[in-house]
Amino acid sequence: MTRSIRTLKSLLCRSLLVTGVLVGFAGCEEKGPMEKAGEQIDQGVENAKDTLDPAGPGEKAGEALDNAGEKASDALEKGGEKAGQALDNAGDKAAEALDNAADKLREPK
Repeated sequence: MTRSIRTLKSLLCRSLLVTGVLVGFAGCEEKGPMEKAGEQIDQGVENAKDTLDPAGPGEKAGEALDNAGEKASDALEKGGEKAGQALDNAGDKAAEALDNAADKLREPK
């Protein structure tokens, strides 16, 4: 096998890998307006419940853990979006490199 064919195969494998990762990140989307409204309603119900029946120390600690978990989840989601954008760019560069390699293979020697 010639070196140019191995290089082409390597680029093809890399581009397929990048494509697979991009598909995995395709599910990471922002919350829609209905989901945000539902969360606001949930928060309003929790606030009303807390007013009628104040939380004890154990419940407060649990709520603090829940809030910390939500913040961590949001941060990971934003990081996933950035990673998705970086993978998009990498995929574009890999596709361009693959096209260039294919063009070089087509050039008469």
